[in-house]
Amino acid sequence: MEFEEPKFARSIVQEEWIPTQREYEKEMDRSESNIGRYTVGFRHYENYNNYKKKFPGATMEDYANDMNSEMTFNEFLLLA
Repeated sequence: MEFEEPKFARSIVQEEWIPTQREYEKEMDRSESNIGRYTVGFRHYENYNNYKKKFPGATMEDYANDMNSEMTFNEFLLLA
């Protein structure tokens, strides 16, 4: 599985982000679309249907156990 870089505005002038109106709106749309969502790489856990696509043989109990399990250190590093 290959991840793409986030598509956010990159208008930086003298170490400050100075966006055009289009870039500002694009960044705000990107930011708002991520509110309340899992981070990239963990979005397959957002609901049971997506989890079932990722793990076809999984049951609802497997999903609940996975959702309630402790995070590993490597998963934490991905989020940090």
